[in-house]
Amino acid sequence: MTNNINSWPIKKLFISHGTYAFARHMFKIFMVLYIWRITGDISDIAKYYIAFFVVHTIFFTLLAPLAKKGYANHIKIVGLIGITLSYIIIFILQEQAASLLIALGAMQGIFNGAYWMGYHVLSYDITHTKNRGNYEGVRSSLKIATGIIAPLLGSVLIAFDPFSFGYGNVFLLVTLLNIVTLTFGWVHVKPISMPPFHLKKTTKEILRHKDLRTILLAGLLSNFGYKRSLTQILIVFLFIVLGNELEVGGWLSIFSVFSMIAIYSVGKRVAYNTYKRMALYSGSVLATSIFGIIAFPGLITYAIFGIIKEIFEPLIVLCRTVFSLNLLSKINNHGEHRVEYLVIREWFHIMFGGVLSFTPFLFFTEVSIAILTPILITMAVATTIEGILIYRIKTNVNSL
Repeated sequence: MTNNINSWPIKKLFISHGTYAFARHMFKIFMVLYIWRITGDISDIAKYYIAFFVVHTIFFTLLAPLAKKGYANHIKIVGLIGITLSYIIIFILQEQAASLLIALGAMQGIFNGAYWMGYHVLSYDITHTKNRGNYEGVRSSLKIATGIIAPLLGSVLIAFDPFSFGYGNVFLLVTLLNIVTLTFGWVHVKPISMPPFHLKKTTKEILRHKDLRTILLAGLLSNFGYKRSLTQILIVFLFIVLGNELEVGGWLSIFSVFSMIAIYSVGKRVAYNTYKRMALYSGSVLATSIFGIIAFPGLITYAIFGIIKEIFEPLIVLCRTVFSLNLLSKINNHGEHRVEYLVIREWFHIMFGGVLSFTPFLFFTEVSIAILTPILITMAVATTIEGILIYRIKTNVNSL
């Protein structure tokens, strides 16, 4: 096995997932601003995301047995179609969508869960322990590239409103992008004969391995700390300070410029034995930048945090993702546990980490650093602990 990722199935998955990620990234940014524009209530954003995360995780779990039987492609395609329909519904509803946020979040959760179950199984099956760092590095680079283009493009569409749809311009574009994604959505993989779905058996195996338990807890802390609600709240912070979508989109694009070359270089060239130190350092810097927001709220510290987050988040996420997938090899006949492991990981990341991240915001209607300081401090501490946990993993992934 080599570090090569030049096979056609991998390239096709890069194309389809890259297009999907571009559309999804643009949608998430401007859906948050759309909700804030209509309601001005941060708890509405929290309700939407909690409904989305809860339903996403449930359907991710329910569809896992089908994915294990070899229907990962089918599930992924159904997810793409459903997400596309949800974009169309929001486009048609316009501002009436604000009264159906929980229902829309739940609908998107169903199909997003389907898409990601299919994608995770396919990406695991077409990669291996020696090329996952390279694969995740390139995937992160594509994600960052969308982070550069999507915010600016979306904000330009809203500011100049070429079709007089307002935010509908964005919802229409992401619909068209998803249709393009469907063209490349089917990725050929060699059929794998697997035993029936056995979540309890895999759970017992994970409990036997301390490093697997550690990496799952690190993922929970990541999603609670900086990866979920803080990303969306930063967008609202910027909008409050700047006052218009065009400048918000411009700043978000600037943030992403700083990280693309760095993450690509790390994923492709840095050896696995440096990952733990990189995770520890990245977590510490990210946590410090969160404390900076608390101490000196304003555009300058928001910008500094945005830049630091775009540089160091991909690095620590890369480390955690590679460790998360490769540590599964510690389990005997690990291929038979891959789908169950993905389900357990999703519960830690999304149901526990993601939902917990947004829950405090249910109790606030406005965004104020003074009010949110206890939450932000907790997020900074969680981010620090994530880096420490990854650093303390004992397994040498080079030997897997």
